Amino acid sequence: MPAGSAPAPNGLRLVSQTTTVQPGSDGSGRFQIAFTRPSGTGGATVTTRLYAPLSTRSGFLAALSPAGPISEIAETAPLSLGCLPRTGDDGSGRRLSITVMASASGARAPRLCAGAPTNPVWILRCSLGGGRCSGVYPVVLSVRSGSQVASLTTFLTVAEAPAVEALRASPILTLGPGATADQVAGLAGALRSSPATSADVMLAPTAAKRLATSSTGRRALAQLATATRSETHEVVRSPFVSIDPGALSASGLSAQIPLQITRGARLLRRAGIPSTSSAGWIASSQVTASTVGGLTSAGVDRMVIPDTSLATPTSASLSWGEPFAPAGAPALTALAADSILSAQMTPGSDPVLSAERLLADLALLHLERPSLSAPLGVVLLPPNPWSPNPAFVSTLLRGLSGNPLVASSTLSSLYGSLRPGSNGVPAIRSLATTSPSAPWPTPQTNSLTAGQARVAALSGSITQGHHVIRRLTDNFLAAESDRLGIAGRGSSISAASSEVDREIGQVGIGGSDITLTSLKGTLPITLTKTAAWSLRGVLTVHGDHLRFPRGQTRHLLLDHPTQSLRIPVVAETTGDLTVTVTLSTPSEGLVLAHQRIVVRATQTSVVAIVLTIGDAMVLLVWWIRTSTRRPRRRARR
Repeated sequence: MPAGSAPAPNGLRLVSQTTTVQPGSDGSGRFQIAFTRPSGTGGATVTTRLYAPLSTRSGFLAALSPAGPISEIAETAPLSLGCLPRTGDDGSGRRLSITVMASASGARAPRLCAGAPTNPVWILRCSLGGGRCSGVYPVVLSVRSGSQVASLTTFLTVAEAPAVEALRASPILTLGPGATADQVAGLAGALRSSPATSADVMLAPTAAKRLATSSTGRRALAQLATATRSETHEVVRSPFVSIDPGALSASGLSAQIPLQITRGARLLRRAGIPSTSSAGWIASSQVTASTVGGLTSAGVDRMVIPDTSLATPTSASLSWGEPFAPAGAPALTALAADSILSAQMTPGSDPVLSAERLLADLALLHLERPSLSAPLGVVLLPPNPWSPNPAFVSTLLRGLSGNPLVASSTLSSLYGSLRPGSNGVPAIRSLATTSPSAPWPTPQTNSLTAGQARVAALSGSITQGHHVIRRLTDNFLAAESDRLGIAGRGSSISAASSEVDREIGQVGIGGSDITLTSLKGTLPITLTKTAAWSLRGVLTVHGDHLRFPRGQTRHLLLDHPTQSLRIPVVAETTGDLTVTVTLSTPSEGLVLAHQRIVVRATQTSVVAIVLTIGDAMVLLVWWIRTSTRRPRRRARR
């Protein structure tokens, strides 16, 4: 079972517990644990077993395995659930208080039921002083009803004194593209309940964009904006969609990385949530030399790398708490995200228990290296996808507040307080692969760049339609998501290109074939537009053996559904001549519409027509005179 995934045995769940016990002057402390009462446990009893402190991370994970912890050192006698104080809103939970003592000296007899003079006792079997009692102790709580037993495993952390250099932990609380208004509001509430606990929030810009369209979403965003306004909480600047910088860089698309970052920051800012670039880049895909090269070219100088992308995983290295530079990228400062801690960020079916286990693991990490000269830091990066469970987040933030062994930190502060190469560890770490990232298929790369070029040209032409340009731009940026795969990306690019076609298709050129009865005339052209936006464009006419006295191009503003033009034209010869009419953008020359018109030109002039009519009149007069003379001649005869 993963360490971060807590079971829910027969309805037994953790409600709360004491995260860290610090013995007082009398050498004792109090551990409280509250839990839900499993169903069907009338007359049930509860027992606890305490085990020897853990010395290694592998021992911690073994304690959470089906085999469970080993080396029991203390046990409390069975207590009736009816003896325990009720807890919870409905009173269905129970709370157990246990006195924690270093040794049996001075220990009093434990109580047997509520109202008895003393609490149950755990004896740690150690001597206070020099940190000998400090440690992470596995705890198994069991509820028995007849032959049925429900158990859960948690941990008791004992700290004789606050650490001189506490382990710094930076929680990253993510809200993905599908985040709901309730999830955003719930996270905001958890942050407000722990104002002194530092944390980073990573809100998907596409989620902010969607939520900003409803009153409920805007209200949730406003709550998050208020909660992250303090110095202890910061919002990480995120790309518009989750991308693989390595694949973009390998495809010659490194310029897309800053476009993604800029668009993401703009959307968050429009939602009222400022973001910071000092938290760096949070890698969500395999990191390669292409990745670090692409990010460096985009101006990124800090990043969080999953330890699965490193040649030596964090769990198998003593270099887990210091920043470093990836090999070949000396200008980049990186922190490793421990995969075990990431798994423990999963709330599971018992989110409070999962959070307490994570806090215990953090304490154990500190206790493994308690006397270093420079501070250590870890990043709590949740797996993808992840949703912020309110109980998990609240428990984690409360457990970090005032913790004597672990101090919360924002990513910005973590980078500022830690130094590469400190504590004698290497300042440079190798990546797991020396190969570059796999590039996109060339046709997809070409289609993306061509589509974005069309949108850029259109943006310089459209007026009163900036929302259209934003939508078209976002369509292509969304197609760069590393969650799509090759086929999905191809479909998204095609769909984005089709959207551009539909917008351009709302502009047309009307015109029909004409006949010039002289070598000079005018060419009638009608421009049409069905879109709500207006358009600045360049109309170009061209034809072989045709001249246009006022020029072949005209700059115009198309701001009505129809607009008619008459363009003077001179034919240099007779016959059927073709005119090509094109409407394009002022910059980049993107063709918006085109039409072909046939001009039939003849040499018949006005003078020729008058002479023809004159000739016809002469013939008519001659015919009339001739016709009237013939009868007279016949009469004389």
